[in-house]
Amino acid sequence: MSPDTVRSLTWLAVIMLVVGAMVPAPMAQSFLMGLCAVFCLAPLFWGKGRLRILGALVFVAALTLMLNSYFEAQNELQRYTRKAGPP
Repeated sequence: MSPDTVRSLTWLAVIMLVVGAMVPAPMAQSFLMGLCAVFCLAPLFWGKGRLRILGALVFVAALTLMLNSYFEAQNELQRYTRKAGPP
């Protein structure tokens, strides 16, 4: 993979991390953080030096926020199904 592509995917992941952290909906935040973690795989495998370190830091942050928002999304879904009731 070319270094420009790896650099672009890294910065896209950083932007998605910032935007995903600002989204208030837990399901959307979980999705964006998961997508951000996928984009961080490029610098982890094909990046060099500081780009690989940045990719690793963003990857860990994305996974942490994704797990946190995933459990919040599960709680939100359970509250919704209780409120909606059986059909």
